[in-house]
Amino acid sequence: MTAYTNPYSDPSHVPNPDDLSRSGMIRALAAVGLAFGALGIVCAPFAGMKLVGSSNDTNFLLRSPDGPWLLATSILSVALSVLLVIASSGCLRLRPWGRRTMLAYAIGALVFGVGAGYFYLRLLGLVGHKPHEASGIHVGVVGWLQLTGWLLGLPYALWALYAMARPHAREAFAHGGPQG
Repeated sequence: MTAYTNPYSDPSHVPNPDDLSRSGMIRALAAVGLAFGALGIVCAPFAGMKLVGSSNDTNFLLRSPDGPWLLATSILSVALSVLLVIASSGCLRLRPWGRRTMLAYAIGALVFGVGAGYFYLRLLGLVGHKPHEASGIHVGVVGWLQLTGWLLGLPYALWALYAMARPHAREAFAHGGPQG
């Protein structure tokens, strides 16, 4: 019978959470990022639903002062989702460009998320007054879908900013991931 020793029986051999070979937080961040990014891309058609159609409500919305902003938020949401998928794939492989891209995503998502979240809270009538008596699909399922995306995206962006700014993350990315 083979006897196995406990590698942690020696108290001086306790795993160091800042060890470069232990990039668990980076990989977890990347895995969650891939899921969130893919979800954002899959939900993109729903974000654009409020901008297409021939109903009076849609036509009224597109001619309102909020029309360009709604178009911009839909496009920026998809762009951030694509950027997140790219950054997450780079982080999974510990590529130096993955860290820089994830930092760019996190900063962009925080700025965009705070501004767009406020706008949708206003559009839903939860903050201030409803502009031009908004109603219909853009404040229904689609509005809540985007607001939920931002409520999930903001803590994720903060986590990404925290994880990528840590010294051990800089070191892990400086050494690069597995080649090939």
